[in-house]
Amino acid sequence: MSVALKRETNDQSYRLARKTMLDSLAAMTESATRVAGEPSRAKSMLPDLAGLLSAAYSLAAQIVGIRVLLNHRLADIDPAFADRLLAQSRAIVLGQLDLSQQADDHLALTDDDDATADAEKALQLRCAELCRDAVKLHEVAALFLP
Repeated sequence: MSVALKRETNDQSYRLARKTMLDSLAAMTESATRVAGEPSRAKSMLPDLAGLLSAAYSLAAQIVGIRVLLNHRLADIDPAFADRLLAQSRAIVLGQLDLSQQADDHLALTDDDDATADAEKALQLRCAELCRDAVKLHEVAALFLP
């Protein structure tokens, strides 16, 4: 998250961070597969685990979508606009990933309609979706807390 949500980032750092994220998602998927083979009492958690996986993959897809947009349309986006939006998104999402805090579904990106280009509007939309998906992931992950 911290590496991906920057206007310009080191390609190797991003690739390593993405690999770590994908390895984590694969481990969660493997856990769900093992739970599916357990007795029925353990299987009762399978719907919650499936919801967690779905929310995590959705968040990952939003991150990758933002990276693709930045890679292909960076020249069309004002650097100050991108830096401000990405920093705000990063703070919101990292806050939602902290399960020691309550989920805050009222958090949203500042609604400064500063976007002047289509690429900026697309980035705004992607970042808003990312923040909503982070709230969903927090809510689902909180079900696993004691």
